[in-house]
Amino acid sequence: MRPRHVHSALAISAALIAGCGGYLHEPYRLGDKSPVVDERFDLYFVEADDEGWFWQADQANRALDAVRRSAVARNTFVVLFVHGWHHSAQCCDDNVESFKETLKRLHIELTKPDYRRARGETTPTSAADDSFKLIGIYLGWRGRSLPGPLNYFTFWGRKSAAERVGETDAREFIARLNRIYLDHPFGDSRDNFLGVISIGHSFGAQVLMRAMTTTLERDLIQLNPLPGYLRQREPPKPAVEPVALQGIGDLVILLNPAAEAAAYHRLHLLSMGLEYRESQTPVLITFSAENDKVRRKLFTIGRMLGEFFTGKAPKADPAERETERKALGIDGEYVKHVTHRIQPHDPNARLVPERIVREPEGYCEVRGECVAKWLRWADPETLQSAPDTLSAADARLRTFDFSGDVRLGSVELKPYAGAITRQPLIVATASKAIIDDHSGIFTEPFLQFLVPYIALIESKIAMNPVDDREKKRRAR
Repeated sequence: MRPRHVHSALAISAALIAGCGGYLHEPYRLGDKSPVVDERFDLYFVEADDEGWFWQADQANRALDAVRRSAVARNTFVVLFVHGWHHSAQCCDDNVESFKETLKRLHIELTKPDYRRARGETTPTSAADDSFKLIGIYLGWRGRSLPGPLNYFTFWGRKSAAERVGETDAREFIARLNRIYLDHPFGDSRDNFLGVISIGHSFGAQVLMRAMTTTLERDLIQLNPLPGYLRQREPPKPAVEPVALQGIGDLVILLNPAAEAAAYHRLHLLSMGLEYRESQTPVLITFSAENDKVRRKLFTIGRMLGEFFTGKAPKADPAERETERKALGIDGEYVKHVTHRIQPHDPNARLVPERIVREPEGYCEVRGECVAKWLRWADPETLQSAPDTLSAADARLRTFDFSGDVRLGSVELKPYAGAITRQPLIVATASKAIIDDHSGIFTEPFLQFLVPYIALIESKIAMNPVDDREKKRRAR
């Protein structure tokens, strides 16, 4: 090949790897385009560019101010969602529409009287009152940087962008949101309830990890006198009393995270050697689809090619090499992070697609309707059902182990042999009947499990105000 042809080929390859410089690199929800107000929730958008700088500080300030005002005035629940590869905050983006549907169904569950009583809420419970507010925050960034199938060649560029997003303005935003949560008083009948859940998918899960890992590591280091140095094969087991670990808000959920196992390994070592109090709830849960081809095969290939092109030093330690190449949630010969499995009660359950159709927001320059993919079980009436393990009115809730056997909505979370009691960091393999492949995260059965699971965790936290105050005080 002639030199000029080599140069051309290298230029094309570089463009494919990084993505086209300006393609879709713009904000979509500036000014009065955020928030979206629904009868069940308010949805705010916060958008970052490829360097992690927020396009407009007012987006972030508006969302945080809304949380502060609402927490003072009424019981408030906040859900932060960070999308992954191929997505953005554009009008009619599939993730935007599916997140709206998730908020709608979460509101229905959280306002049920049993959950409200378990949280200690004494305010009215009618659907028409103003005693409860659900706030969604959609953290958008450029998940697509080339059109059509070419976008699959942008793995390295989008992964690097997600890392930068998680290390800059988003990190501060999440820290400030968490500070509102930590400073909010609760435990007295006069106080309003404030709950905060963060969810990240794919590279969006990596954004969350970059933004919150340092805080969680710091808390674990305070609790564990023995170090979690990465070459250790087994978690150190110090002789300490049972502890209570505070996370970022109430719970962080990672869905099919496109992050290497190495990013999680220290958290695993520090957390698995401790014992936890009866009040402990999960603070970080990873759900990894068993049929996620992108992460099980392409992720490892991408990591290996990245090592080659960046000239990284060879790793003689096979465990170190594997943690750098495996995605979080996928175990190998040396990586052993998976602790649980989530599956349907009926092994015959399978997912089929369904469409969610909505009118676009008034300012959207979109013709027609917004369509999102939703997955549900085929013929659910023919499947074996089973009663829920727990309800909000159950006397066991105050000390219930949410890392043990839990069945909700005929979906089961089951620990493997290596799991520990009241485990705060859970890594679960998901049956393909619960989460389908890499992008099939918005499914009816998963939501039927996750929504009451979150609501029950919130209720347990509210029933243990002394430990809750202690954890928050230490985390400040």
